[in-house]
Amino acid sequence: MSIIFLVGGCLCVGYIILIYNIYSNWCNYSPNAQKLDTIPNISIVIAARNEASSISACLESIYKNEYPFPNFEVIVVDDHSTDQTSQIARSIDNQNISVTVLSSPGQGKKAAVDYGISMAKFPNILCTDADSFVSNQWLISHATSFNTTGIAMSCGVVLPTKGERFIENFQWLDFAATMAITSYGINKNQFYLANGANIGFTKVGFYGVNGFSGNAHLASGDDVFLAQKFAESNPNSIRFLQSKDAIVYTKPATNWSAFFNQRKRWASKSSHSSNQKVVAIQSFVFIFSTFICASFLVGIWVQPLMWIGIIAMCTKLFTDYIFLLKLSKSLENPYAMKFFVPSFFFYFIHIFLSGWHALFPSSYQWKDRNVS
Repeated sequence: MSIIFLVGGCLCVGYIILIYNIYSNWCNYSPNAQKLDTIPNISIVIAARNEASSISACLESIYKNEYPFPNFEVIVVDDHSTDQTSQIARSIDNQNISVTVLSSPGQGKKAAVDYGISMAKFPNILCTDADSFVSNQWLISHATSFNTTGIAMSCGVVLPTKGERFIENFQWLDFAATMAITSYGINKNQFYLANGANIGFTKVGFYGVNGFSGNAHLASGDDVFLAQKFAESNPNSIRFLQSKDAIVYTKPATNWSAFFNQRKRWASKSSHSSNQKVVAIQSFVFIFSTFICASFLVGIWVQPLMWIGIIAMCTKLFTDYIFLLKLSKSLENPYAMKFFVPSFFFYFIHIFLSGWHALFPSSYQWKDRNVS
């Protein structure tokens, strides 16, 4: 029994240290200068499939950027949509901006992005998703990285839009924590994560690391695998843009079926990750969560284990609460913390299902397309 107490104590202390380090890194952020001595030319590539309800808002948010119109173009690559996505994108009238709508010759997001990059006329590439919208300083924020020698890739914050329901606020808290973890990994050169709705890189750099070669067969990972490739070439070449000016907001899953299909898709790339430090952190959190649940389950018959489980759960609960409370305030959405308690307990279900799908990938539906 003493060994179990020792293991539980080590897990609790380890978890507190991990979260403290992640948040300390977040707090140490200092804004990058937004002044541009030269204006880099940027091609914005958007892969779109069945986004008729959101493509207009996405493009309008880009048009509102405070960036010289001749210095950027927008390329929308339609990934075989079965709705009016292409027609709507073509119908948006803005005389100042070059907008090109293309049909992807391949299937899937990676094929669409790859084709868009190949057709880009400018040397710098910015990617976002068709169901997202950007701030009016988004282009300038990434442009500072394009103007910085030695930076091959810039990754920005991605958050779901705010909502009133539990499903939306759980996703917001989960995304916020993921962004803090992403920032920590990149800034400390420990591991490299990214979100394809908010990444920038050079066209030369993309082809220099052979683009999506080696993972093109996977439906997900256009962002993470690319970041890992750049990091393998130069660990210091990736910059995380924590500035609020660089945030991209995306549409959250609005029902549980869509939510779990999304998480299945994300989990499908886990077993293909070459970054062992990411796997180590994910495994540690999974083990800690499993330890808590197992202590409660076995504690039904062995009472001392119930107390171990209570101590471990309270440690995680208070650590998560302080972390997410401060994070939600810094990202200007303290309302999400109203859903902290149900989110905390639902997270156990979420992490176990994510772990299962990472170990045993299965087919899922995404954008009205069956993926296996």
